[in-house]
Amino acid sequence: MPKHIHPKCPPLERNPIDPNLLKLLIPVAVGHAIGHVTSNVSFAAVAVSFTHTIKALEPFFNAAASQFILGQQIPLTLWLSLAPVTDMDSTNVYAYTSIIALFVCIPPAILLEGPQLMQHGFRDAIAKVGMTKFLSDLFWVGMFYHLYNQIF
Repeated sequence: MPKHIHPKCPPLERNPIDPNLLKLLIPVAVGHAIGHVTSNVSFAAVAVSFTHTIKALEPFFNAAASQFILGQQIPLTLWLSLAPVTDMDSTNVYAYTSIIALFVCIPPAILLEGPQLMQHGFRDAIAKVGMTKFLSDLFWVGMFYHLYNQIF
């Protein structure tokens, strides 16, 4: 199987992660997890158009966090273009950030939603559509949400 999708696209490679990079990515991943949770909650709380307007400001807030929280100096030209400043390509940064954010989200999700989800959510959904369809739908929802965030 090819490592790239299109002949003009460079092949995708997984960059190894070292402890120093992991230390830098954990705060970013925590912010990513908080952003993910609040984005999903916001769809129920405010107009969808407002949520997407706020999400459109993500690159600016990422640059601001890099400069003012992580202490990276971002030149004016990068502020103007909002290009990422990192030793890894954006696909790898997003992948590692998403994986770490998953681990950040699992404990609160289990503690806060786990009992109700196990008692009613999973059981009712499986009873309605069957285990195979439930797992397939769960996989595809996660996959499309991931692709949506990676592409946009």
